[in-house]
Amino acid sequence: FFVVLSFSVFVVLSFSVFDGRDSAPLVGEESFVGETRPVAGVAVKCLARRGDEVGGTADGRMDSQRKHIEGDRKGSNFTRELPRDSLTYRQTTTLQEISVSQPFPHLSFEFLEKQRPNYAVALKNGSKDDFLKDVVRRFFKRFPVELAMDVEPTEDQLNAVDDAKPDQEIPIPNAKEMSPEEFQVALKTYEEHKEIITRRTGQIVRWFTYRHEKELGITKEVDLDDPITILTCRLTGASSFKPRKPVASNLWAKLNKERIDEAFAKRSSASKTGRVDINMRQEVARALFKELPNVDRSFWNLRAEQDHRRQLQEWEETVKRPASTDPEARQHCIDGITAFMQPILDLVFEFTGMPTTFMMGGPEPADKGRLNII
Repeated sequence: FFVVLSFSVFVVLSFSVFDGRDSAPLVGEESFVGETRPVAGVAVKCLARRGDEVGGTADGRMDSQRKHIEGDRKGSNFTRELPRDSLTYRQTTTLQEISVSQPFPHLSFEFLEKQRPNYAVALKNGSKDDFLKDVVRRFFKRFPVELAMDVEPTEDQLNAVDDAKPDQEIPIPNAKEMSPEEFQVALKTYEEHKEIITRRTGQIVRWFTYRHEKELGITKEVDLDDPITILTCRLTGASSFKPRKPVASNLWAKLNKERIDEAFAKRSSASKTGRVDINMRQEVARALFKELPNVDRSFWNLRAEQDHRRQLQEWEETVKRPASTDPEARQHCIDGITAFMQPILDLVFEFTGMPTTFMMGGPEPADKGRLNII
C-alpha cells in the first residue's frame, strides 16, 4: 500500500458556486482570492486569483490597465481605480510620483528591506499572500496614512509600536453627528485615506515582486545541475533555459579588461557622476571591438559560434537524461515544488475559473524517509 502511495500526485479540481463575483484578473500581482482582508481598518475584497505581470514595458510607456476593487461607502469595501505605469507610480492625491524600484523613504525602506528574505521563503512554501498581508499590517502601524510620504516617524513613535495590538480602525464619518459641511470634509478625508491605503498596499506588493525578480535576473544563472530546471524543461517544454549565443564582443572584452577600463575612464571622466555607467562601458567595449581588424573579429565570431554549439549540446544531453534518484536531488525538487506548481495552478484558475489544488505524498529524504503529504 505504501509503495503505491509513494510519490502519488493528485490534482483536485474543486467546483464552487460563485456568488456573482467578477472573475476578471486584477492588474498587479496580488492573489488574495475572493476574500475580504483588513488593511489598517479597511476591508478590501479582491475579485480574482492573480493579475497581470508587474513591470510593463522597459521604455516606460503608460500602462492603461487598472485595478478595480469592489466595495461600498460604509468602509467594509470600496471601489477605486489604481493607475499603474511600468517605471513610475503616479499618485493623484497628496502622494508624490515615486520610483517603483525605491518608492519609500529611508525608514520605511529599511523596514521592507528587512522582510525580503522572508518574502523569498514565503514564495517557496506557498504562504506569500499571508506574508504580504502581515507586512502591510505592520507597515501601517509604523507609517500610518496620516503621515505624509516625505515625513518619517520619530524613534519614540517606532519604539511604541506593538504588532500584537489590534489594528487601528479608520472612523467612518457619521452625518448625524456633524453639520453637512463638516460631514463633507470628513467624508473627503476618509475617502482620501482609503485611497492612500490602496495605493501604498499596491506599492508594497509591487516593491517585493520587483526586487525579487530583479535579484533573480542579476544573480541566478541557468544551472543544469538544478533538478527543478530540468523538471521545468521536461514538463513544460520551456526553451527559455536554452543557452543563448555568446556575444563576440563580450568574449573579447573578458580578455581585454585593462584596455576597456582605460578607454572607459577617459570617456566617463567628463560626466563626473561618481557611478559606473554600465551602458556606457558596454558601448566602449563594442566600439573597441569594431576597431579590430577583420580577421580578429572573425576569430571571435567563430569562437562565439563554437561555444554556443557546445553549450547547446550539453544542455540537450542534460535535459534528456533520466531524473536523478539521489536523495539530495529529490529533496531539492520537493523543496521547490510549491514555487514550481503555483504559476501552473494560477493559470489553470485564470483560464477555467475553477480553484485548483495540487497534492503529493510519499517518503521525504529530509525526514528520514517518512511519508509526508505536501
